Amino acid sequence: MKIIRISWVCLMVAALWFSTVLGVKIPENSDFVLHIASIEKMLGDFLADYNTEIGSITLFGKDSLGGTFEILMGIAEEDEETLIKALSKLPISITIDPKFSEDILAKSLADMLETSYIITNISKEEKKIQIDKFTFYTLRSKDALYITFSETQKRMIADMQNGKLKTVDVQIPADVDIYYKNFGTSPIGNLLYLFGDFYGRPTSEELKVSFNDDRLYFELSITKNVSEYEKNLLKESEFYLSELNYAENSKLMFGATKGLPLLSLIISQEFPEEFTKLLSNGIDSILISGDSDLFISAKYRIEYEKVIESTLREYFQSIEFDRTNSILNAWQGEEVKSKTKRAELENSLMYLYMSEQEDMEFVGITFNVQRSSEGGLIITGSVSNFKTYLEKILFDFLNEPTEEYYDEYESEDWWEDEEWEESEEYTEEEYEEEYTEECTTEEIEEETYEEETYEEEVFDEEYVYSTAENLANVVDYLIEKLNSGLIPTQWALQYDYPYSFLNRLEFFPAIGKDGTKYLTIVFELPSEEIGEAIISILEEYGISAWMAYGKLIINYVIQKEYAQ
Repeated sequence: MKIIRISWVCLMVAALWFSTVLGVKIPENSDFVLHIASIEKMLGDFLADYNTEIGSITLFGKDSLGGTFEILMGIAEEDEETLIKALSKLPISITIDPKFSEDILAKSLADMLETSYIITNISKEEKKIQIDKFTFYTLRSKDALYITFSETQKRMIADMQNGKLKTVDVQIPADVDIYYKNFGTSPIGNLLYLFGDFYGRPTSEELKVSFNDDRLYFELSITKNVSEYEKNLLKESEFYLSELNYAENSKLMFGATKGLPLLSLIISQEFPEEFTKLLSNGIDSILISGDSDLFISAKYRIEYEKVIESTLREYFQSIEFDRTNSILNAWQGEEVKSKTKRAELENSLMYLYMSEQEDMEFVGITFNVQRSSEGGLIITGSVSNFKTYLEKILFDFLNEPTEEYYDEYESEDWWEDEEWEESEEYTEEEYEEEYTEECTTEEIEEETYEEETYEEEVFDEEYVYSTAENLANVVDYLIEKLNSGLIPTQWALQYDYPYSFLNRLEFFPAIGKDGTKYLTIVFELPSEEIGEAIISILEEYGISAWMAYGKLIINYVIQKEYAQ
């Protein structure tokens, strides 16, 4: 059995297990339930090739992580036996529409895994299905077809059907496409508890997901048992984003409070170390917004005002302090058209917004973490183009070349293929007509290399010209910012250039005490040939560049007297 396809099945099961009015009956000893209203609606056209309509699916079982760790280890080590063994221990069950026959189920999975299957009848209602080395069980009732992986879980389903194990009726909202609920525990809440949200004790969690025109919406509610004492502590010590401002028509927004470690990580990428240090003392919450120019709004402590101002002055042209409310606003450029408050920032601990772009390099995203009135957490958000990207990921994963493909391609006798022999003979005839016997072996190799290099450059011609143009525009922008007395950041370029370009780009701007501006740009090159072609085009823009260790370097020093 191909390891890559086994891995896909395991990942799908793991994703269903933790991802995420209808009544669903499950055993009363279950830790969680996960219901998907329509697999087809979630995956779109991806399942069309399999010509199988799955419909709704429900998972329930235990939260034990033992099997999951073994699955991840098996995938990482590409160990088929470990994967099979781990699957047989999974304490979960899957419920699908009873219209499915065991034959259809087994054949669909076998076709997907490109192997054969065997069905053994244990009883009229119970069957054992073997797909290569992978074994699972099915139990049938008038309302559902149950799929289990372990002997223990199989017994629980049988006991539920004969009345030995009581059931719980879970009510699922009719307007959601995915519903997940955990009873008595909160895996996600416990994880956040470990990372700093230690007020109260997580007791349960509920996730609702819906799809609308290729956009995914979700709401995760984490219920906590919080004492009155800890609720008062929260009111006194926790800060929210609701008091802060943002720039209107922003393409990107990020805000967080000092209690989140993620805040320091993000800020450290865009601002100097001195400003990052203020997050643990002088700044309680911050909201960054804007487009090419940044705007920040922050809740600060009055005693740090001078330090904050001197630190931000390098980066922002204008800074204003509202000492009455302890709010500072700073922005690049001459002015911000509008500063206003955002309703969804009420009781918000963290907020992220990225607008959708036409080139689809960036997916439209909203993500909001809010504190509930009872001390729990409410996490909401949305993602655009969800199905498009999910289908692409699954397609790329399933169509990744297997080890057998590479082994066949790299075998010693691959060149003995009949088509290759005919092509080789034709090439030799053309070669003899084009070159005389006076040509030396060295001349032939040199000319052949020049032809191959030329073909490679022609193939990458569009990339060469677009990269050179992007670099020239970046140089102009960075010099303009430096001459305005501002230190440009990588953030400002995110919406003007593709990710494939920005991922190779680094720049290091600075302004000396004497007013001299320094700028070094480093761009990682795919090859030296492409680098030489880009340098040649940059010369037409009046930009000098050179290569070092596979990277293109551009360096500027602008003396004080030339500054605008």
